[in-house]
Amino acid sequence: MNNKKNIGFLFLLFSFSLTAQKAIMKIETPKHNFGFVREGKLVKMEFKIKNEGTEPLIIIDTQVECSCTKVDKPTQPIMPGTTEILKVSFDTNNKMDRQDRTVTIISNAANSPGSVLVIGVVLKKKN
Repeated sequence: MNNKKNIGFLFLLFSFSLTAQKAIMKIETPKHNFGFVREGKLVKMEFKIKNEGTEPLIIIDTQVECSCTKVDKPTQPIMPGTTEILKVSFDTNNKMDRQDRTVTIISNAANSPGSVLVIGVVLKKKN
C-alpha cells in the first residue's frame, strides 16, 4: 500500500514539474489597427512579446493568411522576464477596403499558439 502512495506522489510531483517549468507567451497589444492607407503602401507594425514563464520561449514558426503579409520573428530564445519584437509588414498592393490579417505564432509556450491581428482600410490610389 505504501508503494502505491509513493508512486502516486511521484507521478503528481512529475506532473507538477512539467507544468511549472514552461515558457508563457504574452503579447502586449495583440491587435493593431493601421487606420486608412492608400493602395500600394507597405504598412509596418511591431508587436512586443514577453516571456512570463520560467523557461526560454522559442518562436518556432509563424503562419500568415496570404503572401501580402511578411513576418520577421526573433531568432534567439526569449529568456524569462524579457521582451522581444515581432515585426509584421503588410503590402497593400492590389488590396482594397477593409483588411484583416492574422499572424499565428507557434512556439514552445504553454499557451501556444498565439496570434496577432492587423486591421485597417485600404483606399484607392490617388491619380
